[in-house]
Amino acid sequence: MSKRLFLCVFFLLFVFLSNSYAVPQYYTFEGTVRSIADGGATIAEVQGFSVGSSIDYTVLIDFDADGYILQPDGSRDIMEDGYGPEPYTDNYLDYFYAEFISGTVLTNNSVPSDALITYYGVEEEYGQGTPGTVDTDLALLTMYDRLSIGAGLFIEEWIVGASFEGLQYIWNNESSILMQSDLILTNISDVAPVPEPSTIVLMGLGLVGLAGYGRKRMNR
Repeated sequence: MSKRLFLCVFFLLFVFLSNSYAVPQYYTFEGTVRSIADGGATIAEVQGFSVGSSIDYTVLIDFDADGYILQPDGSRDIMEDGYGPEPYTDNYLDYFYAEFISGTVLTNNSVPSDALITYYGVEEEYGQGTPGTVDTDLALLTMYDRLSIGAGLFIEEWIVGASFEGLQYIWNNESSILMQSDLILTNISDVAPVPEPSTIVLMGLGLVGLAGYGRKRMNR
């Protein structure tokens, strides 16, 4: 293999390995129920929840992707980064993508078919009066079975072992439940990476070039 060909292959491999993946990650939270305010009296008990019950949630998070609210017609309302509305105009909100995957959640059998579904988290950094403080929360499921997971941490502080608070609110026409939990982030794992289209094209061109080079050498 000539020096020029070797350098070409090395460059293609370097580009492929360094730029081919845009990787969201699975975040797993585990903990116990701290309190239950049950307007339906027995709803939580029937579903097997009580103070001290073990719970876990797995959430798909991509801090580089847009968070959004999914409309009944399939359209998406993108959550725009920026300063909050009155009276929170000093607070900056940085939205990102979050999706509930699995876990021990309360079930609401009265969620309407046209309920809005939320796929976002937000890092809210406080401004005047409390500089340098932050809350980061995930807003998951629908307004009828809302699951929130949050902590007073910056995004880069979401590491294994960090403490979080879980909050699930169930609402229907007859009753409501508010369940709070203490959570620990126990695992972060990558989603199976998908090569970016530009990298696939580049690798394809490189392989075609190598094939042509090899054929040319054989015909000499």
